[in-house]
Amino acid sequence: MAGIKQLLSVCLLLLSIIAGFCAFRTAPVSGTPMRQFTIRPNEHLGEFLPKTIIHVAHPGDTRTVRCESTVDNAWVNLDFRLEETTTGRSIPFNANVSYYHGNIGTEAWESGSRVTTQFLEIPEPGEYCVFVKGTTGQGNDPEPMVAQSGMDIDVFIYNGPQQTRAWLLILAGSLVIGTSILLWTLAHRRPQSSRREEQRLNENPTAALATPQHRDDVLPVPTWPAPAPPSRLAMLDGMRGAAALAVVCCHFFVPELSSLATTLNSIFPDPIPTLAQHGDLGVEVFFVLSGFVIAFSIGNRRMSGRYVANFALRRSIRLDPPYLATLALSMLLWAAYLPGGLTECYQQSLGWRGVLANSFYLQNIFGFPSSVGVAWTLCLEIQFYLAYIGLFSLAQFVSGALGSGGQDDRRDFSTSQTALLATFLPLSIASVIWWNCSLADFSFFGTWHRFFVGVMCYWAFSQRITSVGFFVFAVALAALAIHSHDLRGGTAATTAILIYVAGRTGHLSTALSASWLQYLGRISYSLYLVHLLVGVSLVNMLYRSDQSKPMALCLLVIGLVASIAGAELMYRLFELPSVRLSRKMKCRTTETIASPVSF
Repeated sequence: MAGIKQLLSVCLLLLSIIAGFCAFRTAPVSGTPMRQFTIRPNEHLGEFLPKTIIHVAHPGDTRTVRCESTVDNAWVNLDFRLEETTTGRSIPFNANVSYYHGNIGTEAWESGSRVTTQFLEIPEPGEYCVFVKGTTGQGNDPEPMVAQSGMDIDVFIYNGPQQTRAWLLILAGSLVIGTSILLWTLAHRRPQSSRREEQRLNENPTAALATPQHRDDVLPVPTWPAPAPPSRLAMLDGMRGAAALAVVCCHFFVPELSSLATTLNSIFPDPIPTLAQHGDLGVEVFFVLSGFVIAFSIGNRRMSGRYVANFALRRSIRLDPPYLATLALSMLLWAAYLPGGLTECYQQSLGWRGVLANSFYLQNIFGFPSSVGVAWTLCLEIQFYLAYIGLFSLAQFVSGALGSGGQDDRRDFSTSQTALLATFLPLSIASVIWWNCSLADFSFFGTWHRFFVGVMCYWAFSQRITSVGFFVFAVALAALAIHSHDLRGGTAATTAILIYVAGRTGHLSTALSASWLQYLGRISYSLYLVHLLVGVSLVNMLYRSDQSKPMALCLLVIGLVASIAGAELMYRLFELPSVRLSRKMKCRTTETIASPVSF
């Protein structure tokens, strides 16, 4: 059965590669243009000139118009008009080409592009005559100029991306199903030793009876007890679920994202809209929980090359498949929605560099647009993991240099409180100061202290640092947040203090243990990833400005249900197999003396 699933996944992945190649080949600007002509700005400027005729067979067909010019520190603007030959129906649009470059000292700069592409959706079928006129100018001069030698503009008209969209749907379906089957197969594959043992018993059924532990009247007893599974911290899962739900509700109340927001804000009395719009504070809860959980999972293990590589691999397996699946679906659906299809999507992503930056969580560093709206927090998460590993390695080195690392015992890698605070506190204090200067810097440096307060919470639990040290930092962060009216810093400090108090009073395994909160906590990562793509997008498609208030409430419920359903599907197909596969690849190491923690 496993072999059939592997074969099926390979076939689907091959189909996705073929579909992707066909989608690229059928993209509008990849083939031969249906019409091509040249405009000379020094001839007939200001007049509409009939140039060519295009035929549109179906309503809503798309045509791609690409303009190229050799402008140099100049601009060209073309005004187009499509006129239906029988009815006189007119469709106007324009295209602008501009390119500038120069030097500032020894540094070269450039802006603009010598190529522009427009995508035109034609509502009615028919035979259309193309008219075009243009103006041009040098530098920033707004006055049109006629005398511009070498300013020819080549115009290409391509068919629409209907075939591309069909291939994109095949690509999306085969990629999603094939990858999920492959992940499921890898996650449920048994170890080779287990398969050999089963094969040996099948070939020789009496082999099991030959073991010394066997007696006729007593079942074989294992020589060592099976390790008990670690208990889940129900409060953390509940907080994660509540934070995810708050973020989802927030985005339905934001006018820039949801067409339903204005109506919802008028339906509900205050303070409900205000509270909903502040649901994005759930992100700060995620930051604190990430700091706590990563510090807990790493414990006090030695930062050897083997462990760091294994940690990075497991984190990648845990996070990447659901994120990359969401990224692929976002871009494919985006391409299917845009008039220009894959070509326009590729252009708006700023080319292959933008696609790669989004794939490796680097878009916020290099300034590329994010294809997944919530991915900016994932970028910060990855940067936090790397920074924590680096600083913790440095703390272990400093601890050893101070003589507190127990270097005589090769299995003793304890990290002193002095080394931890000396390594981590400077960055954390600088982050607090940097954030409070603007209260709007969502870079890694501006948000580090919200991760770190969760780290200190765990360190206080494990007695790596004193509880006084944790409370001093958390209370100082809360006091500064109150003084600066900083809701984000206050939310982070409050979350960390609640976790610590719940743990010390024995409620970390029982608080927020309601089944619906635990369920939301389990699918929170998938819910966070897909709710904009599924729930908010669905509401935007169904919403009409003349709809009644009860219908608006129904749409809100539909959006929430669709978000949770999409998250459940993403969890089953990608996240759950990724979690299981990540656990199977855990590095077996004894290079730790982490203090036992009682929650």
